[in-house]
Amino acid sequence: MAGKNKGRDVITLSMGALIERLRLSQGLSMDKLSPGLPLRLARMASCAHLLLMGLLATGVVSMMRAGACTIASGIDPQRQVWTANNEDGGAAQKYVTSLNVYTKEGSARYGYFMLIYDVPNYGIQGGMNEAGLTFDFNALQISGEVKDRAKKKRFPRSNDGIMHHILADMETVEEVVAFFDEYWFDQALSKWQIHVADRHGHFAIIGPSGSLIVKDRPYLVSTNFDIVGKEDGSGCWRYPIATHKLKTDGASLATMIDICKSTAQHKDGVTIYSNVQNLTTGDVWFFINGDFERPFKTNIRTLVAEGKKSYPMTHLHRESVFTPNR
Repeated sequence: MAGKNKGRDVITLSMGALIERLRLSQGLSMDKLSPGLPLRLARMASCAHLLLMGLLATGVVSMMRAGACTIASGIDPQRQVWTANNEDGGAAQKYVTSLNVYTKEGSARYGYFMLIYDVPNYGIQGGMNEAGLTFDFNALQISGEVKDRAKKKRFPRSNDGIMHHILADMETVEEVVAFFDEYWFDQALSKWQIHVADRHGHFAIIGPSGSLIVKDRPYLVSTNFDIVGKEDGSGCWRYPIATHKLKTDGASLATMIDICKSTAQHKDGVTIYSNVQNLTTGDVWFFINGDFERPFKTNIRTLVAEGKKSYPMTHLHRESVFTPNR
């Protein structure tokens, strides 16, 4: 992750990026950073979340436009496991995203990275850890009741700590599914699903309708319909494209890049970034703003070895001038 400007601060940060940067450096929860800030924001209508951004001074709330997302995982003939996704959003929106790297601290078993929007608290979109466990979110078109919601407990570390806990301490999709069988988010968020994969070649979908573990076929694709609830996905043009490519070509770096290219948004939205992960080797490729000609390649262990840092996503394809947020 080294570049000739390594260690120099980026001074053109959004307020959200500055808050996240301070939280990373001090190891603080968002509540400790700003006790008066309303943290109960709903999630952003991008791939990952539906976010209601409140205008704090007036209490006025506006909804960001719903975006799309394509996530695909597969096993190649050499039994290497791959996953890829496009992070999409509304064409009229301005997005500031970061790659946040976390090292092993305290009782944590693994270092990991997360891909976030630079908005306080609910900005997490996806992530991967050193054990080869990865997740990403799909927004769903239809909201429904969370199955067995009344039986699920509140996680002691709050909503903000759930995905951090999963990447810091887990290595299999079965562990993640078991966690969500017992816990759920404070807000009964019911309009998204989580796509999970691990280096053992097991895949899962976790959402409001329950969970599904896939171990009997070499691929899994998810877009913006409820797979566990068997919602009709015929209206999604991206799902059959990704599924067909995995069926006919099999998983590989070339296939995963092809899936990202073929399902990228150009008219009704914008693809903010794409990433491909080899969960077996730990290699990761980032493609920013639909630029598939200039990937930034790294490895999860390389990232973690550089220490706890926050990197602007827009800098990832410019390795020679790469500058961390801290």
